[in-house]
Amino acid sequence: MSSDDAARITGRALMSTSKPAFRILRRAAASAAAITLLAAPASAERNVSATFDDLPTGTAVSGQYAPAITFGVNVLGHPDGVFPVVTRLRSGEHVGRATPETEPSRRVRPRPPSIWGRLGAPASNLSVQVGTFGSRRVRVTLDAYDSTGTLVARATRTVSKRLDNQLRIAVPHAVITTFHLTGGSLAPLRVDNLRTSR
Repeated sequence: MSSDDAARITGRALMSTSKPAFRILRRAAASAAAITLLAAPASAERNVSATFDDLPTGTAVSGQYAPAITFGVNVLGHPDGVFPVVTRLRSGEHVGRATPETEPSRRVRPRPPSIWGRLGAPASNLSVQVGTFGSRRVRVTLDAYDSTGTLVARATRTVSKRLDNQLRIAVPHAVITTFHLTGGSLAPLRVDNLRTSR
């Protein structure tokens, strides 16, 4: 039997399929399509960002981007650091403002701005744009930790008022679950476009 004859026989067999069987096949195809559509967002969630542009001015950012990103939670899962507060620049852009940490007691001196954050899913890439509200340049450090609390990477640079100062960390595997951003002085920090990817 030639391949053409086989194709014709196969075609006739398909055309002779009963209506109930055809409906079953159609439902199976529709189910497969639905599964494909439901699975698509999972890959999109691999890239996560906090831009602050979608939040009102004056908002203290904590769980607004949860579960993808939760601010104010340290490597042990405890509240720590300051919440970035959404601030509107003259350009109209929204950024997060982090002020020095202070205690009610005057005996405790203020500490440089410190932002902790937990990720909803482990990441291999972490980046953030950083600037300062002060007139002097400030040294800023970004630390990345894994689920055991082990420091896996660190990025440090001196930043100015401009927001094109990017701190970026990249590791071979998606193990980053917590990050810590700290300033080297009491000058408030501006943060924007915090992004993670697997």
